[in-house]
Amino acid sequence: VKKREVSVQDKEIEEALNWLQKSRVEFKDKEREAKTGDFLEIEYKSPQIENNKVFEDSFFLGKGQFIPDFEKNLEGTKKGEEKEFTIAFPKEYEVKKDLAGKKVSFKVKVKKVQEAKFPELNDEFAKKLGNFENLEELKKNIKQGVKKEKETAEKLRMREEILEKIAFQIKIEVPETLVEFEKEHMLEDLKENVKKNLKIPFEQYLGQIKKSENDLKESLEEKAKKRVQGFLILREIGKKEKIIVKEEEVTSAVNQLLKNLPNTESSEKLDPKRLKEYYKGVIYNEKVFQLLDSYVTT
Repeated sequence: VKKREVSVQDKEIEEALNWLQKSRVEFKDKEREAKTGDFLEIEYKSPQIENNKVFEDSFFLGKGQFIPDFEKNLEGTKKGEEKEFTIAFPKEYEVKKDLAGKKVSFKVKVKKVQEAKFPELNDEFAKKLGNFENLEELKKNIKQGVKKEKETAEKLRMREEILEKIAFQIKIEVPETLVEFEKEHMLEDLKENVKKNLKIPFEQYLGQIKKSENDLKESLEEKAKKRVQGFLILREIGKKEKIIVKEEEVTSAVNQLLKNLPNTESSEKLDPKRLKEYYKGVIYNEKVFQLLDSYVTT
């Protein structure tokens, strides 16, 4: 398995800086007409979208979150104003394909117009973020962080390729009960991610992707089988190489997790026995992978 070179482009550093700048923007309510660059809070509905369901959203006007004609119609509106208009969706519209190329009417209420003041990207900005002497030092720190993320991703890719190459050369029986268990586990992880990141009910997510929970679970079949296969390969190599996980290694990993939890209430919800079993597996697999890493070439 060949290791790919990891590098960080200037563009990636600039994107990270811009994200930091946006995260520290200051907003000021305005009674004037909205113009490009203002931050708007709106509610809108359309008889052609989910039976006139009312949606709420917020965005920087003119920055392309909505299709251009939608945003253009909101230029010059004020807080509390309601406006109705009809626009033609692009023929190649991918977000909701059923609207592509159609004329859609909207009723929009502007709830808030705010002027956005972004901090300047200078040495003062860097100092306020943390222990950085100047902007160059902040950029260097960002570069190191991005590089570390890429190196971790590359290590995972190489390890997956090693397992794939081993699996290609052997015959292995993958127990269906383990595959079903892994599918359930992956589904629960997905539900948690939808709740945490998308902040919508899982039923709504299923509606958006037009799948039932059972359809989604079945679509995880191949990925689950691959994971179980990898687990069985690692276990067998570990047996042959006499890999041992010591009790103190598990205890140390568990204690580190508990130390980083936000409060004691979070730690009380954890099952100590399952937690130990989980970390025992993680440490075991890592030790096996460290042996397999020797097959990587640069």
